[in-house]
Amino acid sequence: MIDRRKFSRLRYTLPVTVSPSQATAIAISGLSVQISENGIRVALSSMILVGNSVVVIMTLPTHESELTLQGEVIWVQPSYRYQGRFDTGIRFVFLSDEYKKIINEFIQKAPTLKDKRAVEKPNFFGDILDDVPMPPMTLRENVSRTVVWGALLAVISVCVIWLFSTVAHYIDKINTGM
Repeated sequence: MIDRRKFSRLRYTLPVTVSPSQATAIAISGLSVQISENGIRVALSSMILVGNSVVVIMTLPTHESELTLQGEVIWVQPSYRYQGRFDTGIRFVFLSDEYKKIINEFIQKAPTLKDKRAVEKPNFFGDILDDVPMPPMTLRENVSRTVVWGALLAVISVCVIWLFSTVAHYIDKINTGM
């Protein structure tokens, strides 16, 4: 398998916040999976549609202040590692030379950090990350999940009751000889 990537990628897990745009107060919590000068792969608690512009906020261990990066969602898929999460590929846009330098320095220094992760090697089966818990979901995310699961449980309950009553009706017909 030939690796045709232009930029080095680092498999490194750290908290990341992604907002669909600077104008909204919506913030989706997640974890980084891979980082490169060109973009980032994150596991998010909510799905963002491909093509959307986003703002990525993260703090690298080699840099004191928070980085705010503009990006575009390139791909999204259900996460095989974190159930109920979405692996999201974000390409950085309008990345300043200063931010490129900060990210490249991080990629170079990260393997020597105390909490190091391995530099990514091409792997047919995907990445295997350390067991790092996802950040807690926001109240809005918890309420949304509760509503969805409650609705699903209600539908299943109605189906079970209907099935039980239908079977009971046919058993009564058989017992009465009709």
